[in-house]
Amino acid sequence: MSSAELIAAVKGGDVESVRALVASDPSLAEATDEQGMPAVRVALLLAGFFVTPGAGTGPKSETTIAFTTARGSANHPLAPRLLDQSWLRRWRRSGAKFPAHLAIGERPNFEKLIETHPQFSTALVME
Repeated sequence: MSSAELIAAVKGGDVESVRALVASDPSLAEATDEQGMPAVRVALLLAGFFVTPGAGTGPKSETTIAFTTARGSANHPLAPRLLDQSWLRRWRRSGAKFPAHLAIGERPNFEKLIETHPQFSTALVME
């Protein structure tokens, strides 16, 4: 699956298939999206990726890069920094932090999945 196909699957809400792909294919190291939208980043986090902002392209001031491991960003030529607690705080305050299709009753579990992503753990931040 190409980076573009992977991002399309994530944007299409097929998070379970993407999770299975990430778990089963260690050669899949990186996916890049031309958008820096929080919704794309959240979907990638839910799929199990470690997410960083990427360099801007054209009219976009920022893009998104997703890695299958936390070390992926350190091994990248640009060494982008993973989204951190500052991003998480902004996400918490966002008026559009939930996908439109998500039922109100599912929101607490959704929040927990993002809040407990290994990317935001204290141990990872300390590395």
